[in-house]
Amino acid sequence: MRKKIVTLVLGFLPFAGLSAVAKEHTIKQKNKQFSQKEIKLKVGESLKFTNEDNTTHHIMMKVDGKRISQKQVEGAAPIVQTFSKPQETTVRCAIHPKMMLKVTVEP
Repeated sequence: MRKKIVTLVLGFLPFAGLSAVAKEHTIKQKNKQFSQKEIKLKVGESLKFTNEDNTTHHIMMKVDGKRISQKQVEGAAPIVQTFSKPQETTVRCAIHPKMMLKVTVEP
């Protein structure tokens, strides 16, 4: 019996300390457009915006009731935005008005 308990405990050790890791979705900006037109996320997940264009972009969106506005020059570090509440928002580029991404965050 003791051997079974030890085996059971040792079998779960690799999973100790693991926590749920929120998913990060990459959205590329290339040819003056987002890589997707719409995306669905779960609360706690993030969008990571990369600029693969040879021009500047300016991300704008409303998240959790707050306006987000961030410039992203060519080759800059990605912009990461986490969503903590269910919501719908549209991501736009202030410089290129035809760039739009519909984001739906579900519980």
